[in-house]
Amino acid sequence: MVFSNVLNELRHLDIDRRADLVAGLADRLSPDGTIVVVEPADLANSTAMRQTVRAIAERGPAIYSPPCSFIRGGTACNPPVRCWTFEQKGDIRPTRLMERLAAGKDGYRFINVDIKYSSALLRKDAKKQHAYRVPPGAKFARLSHLRRHRDKKINVVAALMSGNLGDNRTKVYKVCDGTPADPPTYAVVPATLRGANRDALEGLPPYGDIVRLYGVLVRFNRDHDAYNLVVLPGTRIEPVGRPGGERGRR
Repeated sequence: MVFSNVLNELRHLDIDRRADLVAGLADRLSPDGTIVVVEPADLANSTAMRQTVRAIAERGPAIYSPPCSFIRGGTACNPPVRCWTFEQKGDIRPTRLMERLAAGKDGYRFINVDIKYSSALLRKDAKKQHAYRVPPGAKFARLSHLRRHRDKKINVVAALMSGNLGDNRTKVYKVCDGTPADPPTYAVVPATLRGANRDALEGLPPYGDIVRLYGVLVRFNRDHDAYNLVVLPGTRIEPVGRPGGERGRR
C-alpha cells in the first residue's frame, strides 16, 4: 500500500486523523503486507511525516525502516518534532522543457534536478529491517544521556539518519539510537580532520545504516541547540550488520 506525496495533501486532517486513516486501510493488507509512505523533503513535510508514521505505529503497523532502527528496543521514540531526515539521490538530467523555460527571465526557477524525499516503511507483521540490538551491559552511551558526557570521549551506537548535511569541508550526519534524545544529535567530521576517518561515514549507505563509533568527542552546539559527536583521528568506526562490519576500520 503506497502513500506517495499523499498525506501532506490532507491539510484538513491533523496528525492523529491522518494516522487513523492509514491504520484503518492497513486492515486490508495481507499478513505480511507493507505500507510505504513518501513525502517531500522540506522541513515542514518531513517532520510532519515522522510524527504521522509514529502515530500510525501506535495504532498497529510497526515501523520497518528507514531510517528508524530501534536498537535499544521498543517500537517508537518520542514525537519526532525535530526529526528532519531525508534521502538524496543523484541529480537528474534537465528535461528539454526545463532548459527551454530556463532560457527566459528568472530561468533558475524552472530547473529542478535534485531528488530528495522522506520515506518510511511499516509492516503488519512487525518485522524490522535491522535485527541488531545493543547487548545488555554494552558500554555504549545512550544519546538521551549525552548531557552527562559533555566534553568527554565516549562510545555510541546509532543509525545514520541522513547523508552529509554539511559541506565538503565540515561533514555533518544526523544520528539516532531510538532513545528520546532532545536536542538532536549529529556526527561531525571537522574540516581539520585528516586521514582515513575523513571519508569513513561518506562511504556508508546514508539512510538507516547502523554504526558503532568508538572514541567520539561530545560537544554541545549552542548555536543550533544540538549535540555533536566529533570524529577524531583515533575514532574507530564500525558498520553493523554488513559484510566486514565486525572487523571495523579506522
